[in-house]
Amino acid sequence: LNPPPDPPGTPTGPTAVTAWLPYDYTASSTDPKGDRVGFGWDWDGDGKVDVWTGLVASGTSASLSHVWPAVKRYLPRVKAKDEYGGESDWSSPLEVTAEFLASLPAGAVAVAPNLLDRSGMTCAVGFHPTSSGSTQIKVFTISGRPVRQGSTTDSLWVFDGKDGGGNDLAAGVYWIVVNGPGVSAKARLMITR
Repeated sequence: LNPPPDPPGTPTGPTAVTAWLPYDYTASSTDPKGDRVGFGWDWDGDGKVDVWTGLVASGTSASLSHVWPAVKRYLPRVKAKDEYGGESDWSSPLEVTAEFLASLPAGAVAVAPNLLDRSGMTCAVGFHPTSSGSTQIKVFTISGRPVRQGSTTDSLWVFDGKDGGGNDLAAGVYWIVVNGPGVSAKARLMITR
C-alpha cells in the first residue's frame, strides 16, 4: 500500500506580476512514508498538470520559474506525486494577476523592467498602436549606433539584451525605438553586467 503525499499548501510566489516576464513559485509536501516527491503545476487552471518538477526529499520545497503568457487573472495550483506514483489532491489556488502597463496611452511605449542586470534576463517592450499592422522595433546605443531590430504585429516585443548576432550587449544605456501604426516613440533601457 502506497499512501499519497499530503496535498501541498497554497503555492507561494509573486501575485501581482508583469505578463511575459519570469517569476519563481514554490511548493512543498510531506509524504507519509518519507518518499521523495515531485510537484505537478497547473498554471492555466484547466485541471491538468502542465509541468512536473524533479523529485525532492519529503517536506522539502521545490521552486519553478513560470512566465505568465497574457494579461489576465490566473489561479495556479499544484499537486504532489511520490516516487512510486502516489498522487495527492490539488492545493488551494494562488491568485495571480498579470498586467502590463494598462494605463499606457495610445501611441506610447514602455519597457519593463528598464534595467537588465544579468545575462539571460529579458524585458518586455510594450506599446499601444492605434491600428493593426506591423510595428518595427530598433535598439540603438546611446550614441545612435543600431545594435538590434525586430518587428511584431502584437503590442509586445520581448528583448533579451543581445545584439543582432546573439551576443550579450555591453553595459550601458540604450534606446528602444518603436515605429508602427499610430505609434512612434522611444524608451530608455539600461544594461549592467
